[in-house]
Amino acid sequence: MKITYLCCSRFYGGVEKIVIDSLNELCKSEQVALIVPDRCEFLQRLDARVQIYEYKSRDKRYNLFLFVEIYRFLRSGGFEILHSHGAKAAQIGFVVEKFLNLKLVATKHNDRKAPVFDRVRNVIAASRKVATTINHAAKVIYFGIEPRLEFANHEILARCKDAEGAANEALKETKDARDGSAGTAGVSQDTPGVAFASQDMPGRAGVSQDRALDADASQNKTSSVLVLQQGANAAAENFKFSIVAVGRLDKIKGFDLLIRAASELKFDFELKIYGQGGERQNLQNLIDSLNLQDRVRLCGFCDDVAAVLSTSHLHVISSRKEGFPVILIEGIFYSPVLISTRVGGIPEILDEEFLYNVENLSDKIYEIYTEYEKFVGDFCKKHVGFRDILRLQNYITFLKKYYEELD
Repeated sequence: MKITYLCCSRFYGGVEKIVIDSLNELCKSEQVALIVPDRCEFLQRLDARVQIYEYKSRDKRYNLFLFVEIYRFLRSGGFEILHSHGAKAAQIGFVVEKFLNLKLVATKHNDRKAPVFDRVRNVIAASRKVATTINHAAKVIYFGIEPRLEFANHEILARCKDAEGAANEALKETKDARDGSAGTAGVSQDTPGVAFASQDMPGRAGVSQDRALDADASQNKTSSVLVLQQGANAAAENFKFSIVAVGRLDKIKGFDLLIRAASELKFDFELKIYGQGGERQNLQNLIDSLNLQDRVRLCGFCDDVAAVLSTSHLHVISSRKEGFPVILIEGIFYSPVLISTRVGGIPEILDEEFLYNVENLSDKIYEIYTEYEKFVGDFCKKHVGFRDILRLQNYITFLKKYYEELD
């Protein structure tokens, strides 16, 4: 098959990740290309086998010069399928398709109404909720990622178990050396920790204060080493419960709601928000007005989401609206615990226990803080089945089958 993708964005985000990952897989067996605006910022992420065409015309849906430019590229390449991502790209594709012998596919990523998807014959919906916003049948195909196993949460739990065993052995050695006279400092029962807890907790191990790992909880290091250190961080005097959120700094992502909820928390925490966007200054002003400068940070763009999620205690999606965000999939694989608002296709994947209403967000975070080990275990068990479904190869298999069956 000869397939070209059309994406009208210059900047890297969730939709662009889907486009890039899809093309990087498809190019292994098909001839593929990508049409994007000039000065696009994410082209270096593409496999060298992906042909790139950067259009120069003004990026308007009804610009005749843009239609002609894209038409010429598609005709010269003899492409069989044009796959558009997003409403603007779908509108452009809908016009160009009329003058070419190719099949248009449009992916709708969110549940906002966009009339063009009602006119396009072949539509892929990012979730079942998104599919309900289209007035004809659409194919629901969940996107997937290729997880980095060193950060995957089931691997984290296994490593924490190993770390706990090592801590038990270290504790035994210390007791033997001191003839049982040395005291141990465990974590109190109301302090969360993935791998370590107080000696009073059945089946859990206290940690000798002088044999605890040398962890600096005041820094959120993004390395797999910190995963093994989370329990030791819980034993440190400067322990902070780490909360993370990732996404474009846009009103729709609800980071202001998360910051306001954080201002109501009555325990020691740090909240790090990763992303770029037009709301940055407004969010910083809110942080300053609530005197949260020492607890809440806007950390800018993050290119290693797996490490950030896996080395935090809690991942929060606070969006006012969503389709089926990539950060949800990454959270299923990497986050020890993920909670979200009930928006878009998220409830199709995330168990009810991990959904919340905005007005109760601070209460939900406190509940997780006080019963952390329970939530870690529940999150892992209740979402294990989705780790097979939400894999990139699964998505590519369904996508290629869809292409092959197009009329």
